[in-house]
Amino acid sequence: MIEENTVKICDVGICKEVDIISGIDTGTHLYNAPEVFRSELYDFKADIYSFGIMLWEIWFGRRAFADVNLSDKHDFFRLVDDGHRPKDVEDFKKPPRFWKELMEECWDGDPEKRPTAKKYEQKITELSYEWSG
Repeated sequence: MIEENTVKICDVGICKEVDIISGIDTGTHLYNAPEVFRSELYDFKADIYSFGIMLWEIWFGRRAFADVNLSDKHDFFRLVDDGHRPKDVEDFKKPPRFWKELMEECWDGDPEKRPTAKKYEQKITELSYEWSG
């Protein structure tokens, strides 16, 4: 039985068991963290990056990077490596400060600056209390 108002993320194309992460370029490039497309060794923080991109999509209800030509993945990777991230959509309500901060922390180009899953779970819990009360 699925709880009402529950979201479950199954896979964004780069999820792997921590002991088999290899640094191999895999997954949906739209959600790949910079360290993944640079073929560096990566860990769970690459999934946190993907989550940040999904937070943007959840808020705006659109595919991230729709304003970017995705036909050449190397051009796309250069943009992302240079810090390009999805922008607020004109004429849409802006996300609350905490949502925007969490999104931006998650998609930071430096994996060490991204929050842990525990930290973002705590922030999401705080947000849910803030919005419900």
